[in-house]
Amino acid sequence: MAIWLETIQFGLKEVKELFSRQEMKKAKSYEAVEAVYEAANETTSFLQECMRKVEQPNKDLSKIWMDAAKKVRDLDSELYFRLLGKAEYWADPTAWTHEKIVRANIALDSIKEDSRQILSLRK
Repeated sequence: MAIWLETIQFGLKEVKELFSRQEMKKAKSYEAVEAVYEAANETTSFLQECMRKVEQPNKDLSKIWMDAAKKVRDLDSELYFRLLGKAEYWADPTAWTHEKIVRANIALDSIKEDSRQILSLRK
């Protein structure tokens, strides 16, 4: 009888740890998506304020996109590299042609939509 009790206790412990790991992954997913949205919202606000033909470098936006990339790194490597590109863009927007922006796939709407996919993959 004692062996059954130990087996059940061990099984319950394993199930509890599994649920804990799943909750941590889910929390990381939400944190990553929220970081992307924070960066996207800051970028949108900045663009609405300046409305210039040639954007100026913006160290704050570059840092926010870099922080978002770090949070996405373990969840989606393709999106990670796109966010690094977005950080690089804001470090020196004049170095980016329209073709390079399209090729890097760093448009805000595209990044926001793809970041939401992180949540659907983690459910």
